[in-house]
Amino acid sequence: MIMLSGQLPAILCAAALALTCSSCDNNTPDARHWLPADAVTPFMNQDEPDRLNEMTRIAAHGDPELVFFGDSITQEWLTQGNEVWDRFYGARHAANFGIGMAETGNLLWRIRAGYFDTIHPRLIVLMIGTNNTQYSRHTPQQIADGINLVAQELLTRLPGTKILLLGIFPRGMTVDDAYRANNKVVNRLIARTGDDKQVFYRDIGSAILAEDGSIRRELMSGPVHLNKQGYLQWAKAIEDDIVQLLGE
Repeated sequence: MIMLSGQLPAILCAAALALTCSSCDNNTPDARHWLPADAVTPFMNQDEPDRLNEMTRIAAHGDPELVFFGDSITQEWLTQGNEVWDRFYGARHAANFGIGMAETGNLLWRIRAGYFDTIHPRLIVLMIGTNNTQYSRHTPQQIADGINLVAQELLTRLPGTKILLLGIFPRGMTVDDAYRANNKVVNRLIARTGDDKQVFYRDIGSAILAEDGSIRRELMSGPVHLNKQGYLQWAKAIEDDIVQLLGE
């Protein structure tokens, strides 16, 4: 896996200071406990320093062609899904930019802080939003606005990059789960973001669902996170798109 260049700590420190506001002290260990009322305000995740250190350590290996960007569901490719990651992405010069508990605002913070300023991936696989539903109780429209802004800011900084925008995975083990209902509406809204030119929207949630709409328990390590078999289903569901979008 590949991460970012060694100059990032200075960039991130400056950005963190610039984004500190009267209602949030980003220098405290529990910066994540402050959450904006909307889904388009950047904020720093409390685990950001640890993830940054990891990314900086791997930076020297070069510029990634493929980046996965999201929350803990993305980050856990490195734990629950590590064998699947190595099989599908180990030879593809891939980087994992997932971070636990992230919302759309945290991804915006990371973009503006410089995470993508020194790399030029050909493809970004983006999934974000389920924590907006759980932690901040944002409405579907608020979350969709946040996701759209993340995509726009990525394309502004990386005009030659394509984005594979994934619908939020179904959450909750049953079809009547309130969080799942919220995410389902978000997916309908962000489907409009795909233009099949730079942003390619795909809803692959059916890959982890049984015929009755319940989540397949054999694919999950809990009501939200996947296990190894779940990550295998994810990889298979997007493989054709990755092959095409990377021009393989």
